[in-house]
Amino acid sequence: MSTSKSDNFRSGLLYLLVFAVLVGAFLYLQKNDWFTNNNTFKVVYDDVSGLSKGAAVNVRGVKIGKIKDMYVNPDNPNTIVAEIKIKGKYDIPKDAVAAIASGGLIEGNFIILEMKGYCSGDYCATDGDYLKGRKIFRSVHARMLMKRQINFPWMILRK
Repeated sequence: MSTSKSDNFRSGLLYLLVFAVLVGAFLYLQKNDWFTNNNTFKVVYDDVSGLSKGAAVNVRGVKIGKIKDMYVNPDNPNTIVAEIKIKGKYDIPKDAVAAIASGGLIEGNFIILEMKGYCSGDYCATDGDYLKGRKIFRSVHARMLMKRQINFPWMILRK
């Protein structure tokens, strides 16, 4: 039995369609972290200017999570709630502070988790808990300059 060009075209189109659906499903599952253990915490801010969904959540420069969602607080419409998703392998103390920092023009804003130390047992925040929030008004680069962690040529000339 011979196959015509139209049969070959239909078979090829079907294979391409199945391949596209499989790739789309893979990307969707990977994006939503279905197979990883994460904890979600809520942080209330007065202002989240420059912060966006998907921005990084860092601890001392290491990305440990991202911003899952942001919305107007239903209890107080003058504040914003940011939901942050943290990888499950990290224990976050209940007294941790989620500070909004500016990474500059290219990086945009992100969250830095400030922690005093490790936690264990009841001292650790659990999924759905609220963390304290605050905003850092100067950029991370400005803080590094103040601590002399970055040297620019004009700073060397001043010395």
